[in-house]
Amino acid sequence: MYETFNTDALVIGESGTGEADSVVTLLSRTRGVITAFANGARKPKNRLHGATSLFCYSDFTIFEKGETLNISGAALNTMFFKVRDSIEKLAAAEAFCELARVLAPHNDQGAAKYLRVILNSLHYLCEDKIPPVALKCLVELRYLTYAGFMPRLVACEECGRFESEYMYFSPHDGLIYCEDHPVKGEKVPLAVIDAMRHIVFSEIKPLFALKVPEENLKQLSTLLDVYLKTVTGMRFPAVDFLATFT
Repeated sequence: MYETFNTDALVIGESGTGEADSVVTLLSRTRGVITAFANGARKPKNRLHGATSLFCYSDFTIFEKGETLNISGAALNTMFFKVRDSIEKLAAAEAFCELARVLAPHNDQGAAKYLRVILNSLHYLCEDKIPPVALKCLVELRYLTYAGFMPRLVACEECGRFESEYMYFSPHDGLIYCEDHPVKGEKVPLAVIDAMRHIVFSEIKPLFALKVPEENLKQLSTLLDVYLKTVTGMRFPAVDFLATFT
């Protein structure tokens, strides 16, 4: 017996199978990350074609039988076409999707906040309102926070000092230290810590008012990439490729 459900979702992965079918990975509002078959979706005139491509946000009707999911209907909401305006923007969008595939919940509820962050990030990426690498940092750290890997950024772990001209962040345990207690970690300007605090603690609406001084952006991005790989123990090829643009 088949069971059917409806959900809005962003296509965060796509691969071909057979002559005209697709296997798509979706970040869905109600089920988190799921994988579903889209029969005939690679045919240009197929009714699923326009809504099941990578970076498309659509409303899906999905039927399931056992552990297999099949898309029976899809209506396009938004196609983030402008991410293809440049290689850097495309690399950033790929990095967002890679982070979602790994860090968002799989086959589970609780993904609405992940979906909201990535949809907003793609919007700002298309409109060139925030640099691509800064948006990657935002998605990366916010997703890590949602996934239970929030670093402890409130104050120096040794003395409780909130700020100093330079701080030290340890990507191995997610702790910060002031300049009087350089116990371990990477020495960074206070602006880097302030940017991380903004990403972690902001409500969703002011989250995208993120400001990162250009001279600090590469250091922030590198630091977060190390932290990401340390806490997950995984490689992130799309994130690494985006790093070549900074």
